[in-house]
Amino acid sequence: MGRMMKEQELTRLEKLNQVRKILTWVVFAVFFLLIVVFLIVGGNLNPFYLPIPDAVTVCFAGIFTATWFFGAFALGEIAFEVSDTRRVLSARKHMKKSLVYAIILIVFGAFMFHPALPLSVKALTKTDMNTGYGKYFNISFTPRDPHGFSYAETFSITVTNGCATVVIAEVRDFTENYASGRYHPYFNQTLNNTTTGVKSCAQFLTPDKIGKEYVFYIVKQPDANVRIVIEKTVRVDAFNSWGMLMLSSGVLLIVWVPVTFALKKKFEKGSVVR
Repeated sequence: MGRMMKEQELTRLEKLNQVRKILTWVVFAVFFLLIVVFLIVGGNLNPFYLPIPDAVTVCFAGIFTATWFFGAFALGEIAFEVSDTRRVLSARKHMKKSLVYAIILIVFGAFMFHPALPLSVKALTKTDMNTGYGKYFNISFTPRDPHGFSYAETFSITVTNGCATVVIAEVRDFTENYASGRYHPYFNQTLNNTTTGVKSCAQFLTPDKIGKEYVFYIVKQPDANVRIVIEKTVRVDAFNSWGMLMLSSGVLLIVWVPVTFALKKKFEKGSVVR
């Protein structure tokens, strides 16, 4: 009778692990299907161009759900083990995993509040480029980085040692309509050994334009040099939002530590390990 019970418990444990694997593949399949559908309807692989509050909400909901799935499957695995010894070992394993994942999330979350991080992002995302010898150049840029941490604030164009015409347009519009000249230029100016000065990027930051890619199309005398400088402004609140997301997720994982610890203590009475 006892052997039959153990076989039934083992069967339930195997089924639980099968369900967990199936759910993992289902999640990956749904994610892959969404990307395929997104591409079919004419999108591009820039799904991260979301306002930070929305992105944090989506990620928080996903991690929150994953955390409770983690806990639910951990409890099921402990309950369906074939002996108290294996239950204690399983509880110990899940307790350690909860702690490790929680510590990782909390450390990274705390790092997001460090003042050096926004300064580093600002330095890394700044565009400061000089064209070399030649007649035609294309320099592309996006008003916002893929994760919404920095935004283009100002740009300046400086031409030395000759003359250059600089056009700024949306990449897709420019590529499709350049031959006919029917693209919309956001900037079109010929500079001869002079500079535009500092100009605002506000026209690129409206909701319908902020997620698009733009190009500086440069036609110049071969010896002329064109310098493009795009200054970025960093949103500290974006780092704080992602930091809170990670810290909250870490705290959620810590909740499972006392739960699995209590189960471990409960089954230690009939276990050969402590």
